Amino acid sequence: MFDTRKMNLHSRRIFYFALLVILGAAGELLRIPMIFGLNITFSSIFLLLILLLYNIRTAVAGAAVVAVISYFFGGNSSLVFLLIVEVAAVGLLLRRRRRNLFILDLQYWLFIAAPILFILYFSFNRELNAAITIYVSKSAVNGAFNALIANILLAYIPARKWINEGVYSRSRVPLGQILFQLTMAASMFPFIVFILSGSIFHTSDLDQKALQRSGAIAAYIADELNTWPQQELRALQLESIAEIGKLRDVMVKADNEPMISMGLLDQEQDILVGSQKRLTGAGEDWKLEGIVYRLAENFYIQFPDNNRTPFVVDAWKEAVYIHTSKLPVTPFSLQIRVPMQLYAADLITLYLINYVGILIFVILMSFFSIYTGRYVTGGLRKLAGITSGLPEKLHNHEKVKWPSSGVEEVSLLINNFADMSENVTRMLDESERLYQSLRIQTDKLAVSEAKMQQLAYHDVLTGLPNRLCFTSLLSTLIANHESTASDGLIGVLFMDIDRFKQINDTLGHAVGDMLLKEFGARLEAIQQERRLIHGDMTVCRLGGDEFVILMNGTSRVLMAKVAEEILEAFQRAIFLGEHELYIHTSIGISVYPDDGDSGDEIVKNADAAMYAAKGAGGRRYEFFSASMQARLIERLQLENNLHKALELEEFELFYQPRVCTATGELRGVEALIRWRQPELGIVPPDKFIPLAEETGVIHAIGEWVLRTACRQNRMWQLAGYPELVMAVNFSARQFENPNLLQLFTSILNETGMAANLLEIEITEGFLMQDKQSAAEVLRKLEAMGVRISIDDFGTGYSSLSQLKDLPLHAVKIDRSFIQNIGWDETKSSIVSAVIQLAHGMGLRVVAEGVETSKEYEHLSSINCDELQGYYFSRPLPLFDMEQILRQQQPLLGGSLKEDLV
Repeated sequence: MFDTRKMNLHSRRIFYFALLVILGAAGELLRIPMIFGLNITFSSIFLLLILLLYNIRTAVAGAAVVAVISYFFGGNSSLVFLLIVEVAAVGLLLRRRRRNLFILDLQYWLFIAAPILFILYFSFNRELNAAITIYVSKSAVNGAFNALIANILLAYIPARKWINEGVYSRSRVPLGQILFQLTMAASMFPFIVFILSGSIFHTSDLDQKALQRSGAIAAYIADELNTWPQQELRALQLESIAEIGKLRDVMVKADNEPMISMGLLDQEQDILVGSQKRLTGAGEDWKLEGIVYRLAENFYIQFPDNNRTPFVVDAWKEAVYIHTSKLPVTPFSLQIRVPMQLYAADLITLYLINYVGILIFVILMSFFSIYTGRYVTGGLRKLAGITSGLPEKLHNHEKVKWPSSGVEEVSLLINNFADMSENVTRMLDESERLYQSLRIQTDKLAVSEAKMQQLAYHDVLTGLPNRLCFTSLLSTLIANHESTASDGLIGVLFMDIDRFKQINDTLGHAVGDMLLKEFGARLEAIQQERRLIHGDMTVCRLGGDEFVILMNGTSRVLMAKVAEEILEAFQRAIFLGEHELYIHTSIGISVYPDDGDSGDEIVKNADAAMYAAKGAGGRRYEFFSASMQARLIERLQLENNLHKALELEEFELFYQPRVCTATGELRGVEALIRWRQPELGIVPPDKFIPLAEETGVIHAIGEWVLRTACRQNRMWQLAGYPELVMAVNFSARQFENPNLLQLFTSILNETGMAANLLEIEITEGFLMQDKQSAAEVLRKLEAMGVRISIDDFGTGYSSLSQLKDLPLHAVKIDRSFIQNIGWDETKSSIVSAVIQLAHGMGLRVVAEGVETSKEYEHLSSINCDELQGYYFSRPLPLFDMEQILRQQQPLLGGSLKEDLV
């Protein structure tokens, strides 16, 4: 592709000049024809661009080239040389006053070109009439329109940068110029289109009127000849004077309009008789001469080829329509001439009003646009001037006189600047005062440096040494250990609070901070006790809920004892205001120099050991060992197998019955997933479900569980078994699916199971994390008919009052509250209160983990609605579950469980 950026400056300027001259010549030759012989041309667009981009001499030279090409090759009149005058005059005006090109070009047409044209017209015609006024008005509007287009092109096309720098980047355009151009373009475009369409219509209308009139005359004469006797027709063919005279009378009678002329021509196209003179001129030629255009068959328009003036409107007024036809049964032809002047008067008046009206409208709109632009941008220009160097003015406390504006937005902007300046002034004054104050405080800061050093190494919330202090201390201990060759070990006990994020999100950050301080306080209590007996031991908070204990000169046995004391310390409840919490921790232990050569490695291995403790169930401690690496590999293998388990059909559902407390009848089942891995055997859910949630596989597994459970429940119904509620567990990760509602709708429609037989079990911890969004999803599920229940209630640090606004149907009390409920009065009171509150809220209560008759009898006595647990049945595979369905007997007192368990 041709790239002008590779050209030097001189070559680029020549190239763009030639391009604009060519476009100017094309704009002059490819003109748009209008009525009265007028044309719309676009050459001055490109000549004015040359003027703006180069200089007057270059633009005049370009205009001369375009005028010569148009005159000699385009057939234009000598008036085309006014292009040179236009470019020169506008260039001089631009040199004197750098104003709007549109306004200057309009001034040129009104005060220079118009007088010239009127004088020239008068010198040729000795009169001034409407035709020359139309011509001047059209030329002025055309010129002003072209100037507007040139102005727009130069504003939005970075032509100057193209020519002078070869850079293709946008230029900035003043707001006033944009408003002016938009207003004028919106005003002129419709008028130009209106005039063009009107010209096309009226030109065609003139042609049709002349054709119809001349055709009617020819038809009349032909009809008259058809009535002549054969003897007169033969005499006419012999050019009898009598018959020719009679034919002339017919011509006169055909149309008495004196401006319309008719002639009878012989075979050599010589006139025999005319409608306006009897036989005078007979034998003279009346042939088609001048510039002739064929409009239709036997219908032409003729313009004089030797027009005596350069004004096309004069040639148009002298044009005639010519209609030729062959007279029947004679060798003669008839020629009818309809002059253009016959129809010109009314059209000239109409277009005089249109063109002069447009010109006046353009003049008025230009004034209006200039006024509007100044009205809108005046305040902005003043604001721009005032805000130049504003910070320095404000710093020097110079008084700023803000302008006013009648435009609301500009006025608001000025007010905002004024307000901002006042604020900045106050800030500068305040900063000056602060500077003076800082100088005074310098001495005090020097005194406080030691205290700041202390704060830098301690956690603000707990007062414990922070990460920086821990890292520094660990590095020092390791360095001393290497230099003294000590036999003692350096131990790092790394721990965090289990489910801290859930507590923080549920009870709030204030409670979370209180918990962190209490956690640190209990560790410090152990530290104080151990320090007296075993030497160096430091408790540090690394950040968040991560804490470490650094032990120096110790042994693995002592580290294990400290870890056990920590675990035991958190068996006791923590009271934070009105909240009673039971928290736990998992501890990872790493030892220097056995587990690493650097502090970073020791901390990393302690962290890994902590996660190993969590993976083993939590609430325990683990020493780092090389086998942990193997466990990491095992976890990776488990993750890979988990991704393939669905495809290999390694999952299956077990079903655990839920029975009515009062009757022992089967009310529903809970679908529980099991994974039979060929190499690993049965993988427990608590091992692979967290991994599935972490990797995102839980979405596919959850969809499979939901579809399989619904399909199986529907198959039981079709087999004639009683209707059962199918309970399916859903995790927080599954609710992240944006298409969750569509998934439920699709599966219920696919399986045909009624929505009211599906119950979704969710944890209260998930609800309390984002109660508002969770409630919105649950309400939509409830609207579908799906039941919602809270699983493991009592473990999520919430209360029934917090769940009252949620669309719930049931509450499942966690098994930790059910165990030994018949003997533990505290648990009995808690469960009884929960049941009463739930019933008061219209919720069913399900107790899970029922394993003894004592628990069953107590729950029955306090009106628990449904029960679930090993006392009735453990989770069963499909075959065993269907055995229970077929027997259709109550499951009270473990009557059937012994047969199946």
